[in-house]
Amino acid sequence: MKQYQVKIGDGRTLTVEGPEDATDDELNAVVMEELGRRYPREQFQHVIDRGQPSAPPRRGEMTLADLVAGNEPQDDSALGGFLAGAIKPVDNLAEWLDATPVGAAVDDLGQVLGFPSVESAVAENEAWRANNTRTGFQLAGNIAGTLPLIRLPGGALAQGAAGGALLSDADSVGGVAADAAIGGIGGKVADTALRGAARLVAPQVSQGLRTLIDAGVRVTPGQVGRAMGGRLGRAIGRAEDRATSAPFLGDTVTEARNESLGDFARAAVNRALQPIGASLPADVPVGRQAVKWAGDKLNQGYKEIEGQIRVQGDEAFLDDLAEIQLAMPDMLPERASQFENILKGLGRFWEDGVTLSGKAYKDIETRLTTSINRYARSLDADQQQLGSMLESVRDALQDLAVRQNPAIGERLSQLNQGWKSLTQVERASGNSKAAISPSGYSQAVRQSSDTVRRRGYSRGEALNQDLSDAASDILPSEIADSGTAGRLNQQSLWATTLGAAQSPLYLGARRVAPLLTRDSFLSPEIAALLRQASPYAAVSAPTGVHALLPSQP
Repeated sequence: MKQYQVKIGDGRTLTVEGPEDATDDELNAVVMEELGRRYPREQFQHVIDRGQPSAPPRRGEMTLADLVAGNEPQDDSALGGFLAGAIKPVDNLAEWLDATPVGAAVDDLGQVLGFPSVESAVAENEAWRANNTRTGFQLAGNIAGTLPLIRLPGGALAQGAAGGALLSDADSVGGVAADAAIGGIGGKVADTALRGAARLVAPQVSQGLRTLIDAGVRVTPGQVGRAMGGRLGRAIGRAEDRATSAPFLGDTVTEARNESLGDFARAAVNRALQPIGASLPADVPVGRQAVKWAGDKLNQGYKEIEGQIRVQGDEAFLDDLAEIQLAMPDMLPERASQFENILKGLGRFWEDGVTLSGKAYKDIETRLTTSINRYARSLDADQQQLGSMLESVRDALQDLAVRQNPAIGERLSQLNQGWKSLTQVERASGNSKAAISPSGYSQAVRQSSDTVRRRGYSRGEALNQDLSDAASDILPSEIADSGTAGRLNQQSLWATTLGAAQSPLYLGARRVAPLLTRDSFLSPEIAALLRQASPYAAVSAPTGVHALLPSQP
């Protein structure tokens, strides 16, 4: 007997035994006899290679007996291992579909057209995987084969369960269900772990809280909880609200909140100084002194360019005034007449041919600002509307100055924005010497946007509305404190002792709170990568679970 190497139609090489000087037909008969036993529906066109008939089998070659026994040649290539792993979920899915009436009908049609049966194809793939030695690459292939599940609705739990089922080696429904349950739990745990790691690397802070922190406002633990939301966050906020009535502890909480309000008032003043690149010194207390310091700083900036300013009324400015008058809201006749008289009194300054110096321009602007503030503080709705109309006139005048002085136009715009922001602070403080309140500042921001030329509050685009909204939502207590509970608690020895014991804990929490609001412990980029990887972790986890745990029967 002599060995011959025979190439069959699917590209594999078999080593067969035959008589000396066997013909092609004789070798074909041997091969077909054996192949027909295992693959009755497969069609092979055989090509005989007599190049080295007595050479031993090489890697990738196999004997006819191996093929009949279902043994595939071992393949230790990385690509082979990867592909072996990738087709496993496809094989399992094909078997499940073949068990349905529709799948069985499709399989029968495929066999009529000359395709192998699902059963024979899966059996061949299983033999290939069983003889592949690159387990690590098989696992990588498993992951690649289950990645399409990332589009499956239902989140990490559903995606992990589907991956666990597709990778299951179990032959029973119960076994597949158990593997699916394990995969679902593994997918959910992996997704949660990565998202939790991302939050630790770069905590997710609400935009309002981020605005306050960036403005230099020190927030309390309760304010952080209120901003982060959720049941736990709201509970922390309410607990701090109630703590203001506790002896000792209440004083500690109140002091912390007063610091937050002071920081907020300082931030509002700094918004007026920010356009000119300045900020309020730490030794200037909030209140009137802070407003005066900021006003002096803006005046100083204006005086530096005052000599370069020249302003003359033009058609665009007159069109702006006409638009303001046409948009005049319904108000008492005497208020409308008062507005028209103010315009007439100032009209001589912008008649044709009249050029205003920087000083004259500033005098007009100051007169308008004084009237605006007086009417805006009034409790009468018509007077408030009159103040808004005059603010529109001042805006038009400032635009005129910027337009006609291009060399210093940018600096003028910066100073104008600073004055508008400082006007908001003045309105919010009124006659108070203390720091402004979030609600008062929010009302001032709304009033300053309620003009003909500025309509942005309803869209959240008003000047400094980001700061006013954040302060109004986060800083105030949600539980009113009349002081009665605190007075009653002071009469209780137990309440006093408990409050004294809790004060150091609260101070410790204040130290920890900034850690929860920082941008990142490592880098935002790493946190972003972790968040992006979490869905892939959900579909990849079943592969790891499947590799570590024994398959279900």
